[in-house]
Amino acid sequence: MLFGVGLGIVNQLCFDKKSYNRQEDIQRISEFFDMSLYDRFEDEKHLSFCLKGNILEKYLYDFLFEQADLMLYGEKIKKDIEKLKNKDSEELLYMIRNEYCDFIHCKQHYNEFLEHESIFYFYDDCILSGNEERYFYIYNLLKKSTDNPLKGAICFDNA
Repeated sequence: MLFGVGLGIVNQLCFDKKSYNRQEDIQRISEFFDMSLYDRFEDEKHLSFCLKGNILEKYLYDFLFEQADLMLYGEKIKKDIEKLKNKDSEELLYMIRNEYCDFIHCKQHYNEFLEHESIFYFYDDCILSGNEERYFYIYNLLKKSTDNPLKGAICFDNA
């Protein structure tokens, strides 16, 4: 089967309090994400985690530039990334959400207990064989390929 797959940075996670197991789900996401990169917000209905603005401002440009160096069409992507240089977190998110960039996009995902927004910087069609091992392998390679703190926010998802 052919599916689109994307690599990105999780910007926001939002749990519906009615539909999740608080301790278990928080533990699960902590296995994949460095929760110190996120601010925590809670109200009666939701528990949310948002990537800290200063983290986004300080590290997003460098992280994306570094990742572009690993891609076949990296030079073309770097021109897109240049649009994000020296922007504050609000400007960065506005530009990405409103498609000021050709290769960098926000996408929201929903299911019965979790909503999340990710900043995707890589898309590809790939053949899925049902073996998740290769995705964990790629995910772990990406995390090991950088010292940038945003490696703690990487996601690998259907795009």
